[in-house]
Amino acid sequence: TLLLRGGTYTGTLTPTIQGQAGKLITIKPYPGEVPIVDGNIVGGSYLCFQDLIVTDTGFTDRSAANSTDGITVGEGCEYLYCTVKNHNQGFAGGNALTTYKIQGCLVRYNGWDSQLGHGLYVQHQGTANKAYLTGNLVGDNFAFGFHLYGSNPINNFYLQGNLCWENGAIRAAPQPNLMVGGLAGGNDPELYDNLSYHSGSAD
Repeated sequence: TLLLRGGTYTGTLTPTIQGQAGKLITIKPYPGEVPIVDGNIVGGSYLCFQDLIVTDTGFTDRSAANSTDGITVGEGCEYLYCTVKNHNQGFAGGNALTTYKIQGCLVRYNGWDSQLGHGLYVQHQGTANKAYLTGNLVGDNFAFGFHLYGSNPINNFYLQGNLCWENGAIRAAPQPNLMVGGLAGGNDPELYDNLSYHSGSAD
């Protein structure tokens, strides 16, 4: 386990360490302290990021994609109880990933004044393992909440207990809170007990 001391870490946090399947290395706050990544997290594999705040305080002009993606998902990584806000996308990840987990995260205020810029824009083409998205709070993003979409098959997504609300409403253009789809179809999505809410409009 690596413990981050409290304070603000500015720029891109790029872990160079690597765990292995079944033996993840955990990166979390030092007890009683609150580290804030004012930038983004990119890289690493088989790591567990826990209880971190990832934001971009400089993303004040929302007329275009003037930030980065908050967290770029790494192979075999887990993201537990993190807050990700004020980025182009909250989470981003490509179809080459074979397994990962995003659990209990608060994902808000990501995107810009467009139908682009989602809470989670992640993909998963793997067939042997699943991508687990469970217990997340995803709301008030400028475009979609969950945008699980790509030109390759979208396989083996497992979504349970997520709460999605008012995505797109921040710019008076409600967007889907949760979409699972792809240009090449997909296989075996599992959705259980997810809640989706828009005021005054159908979702």
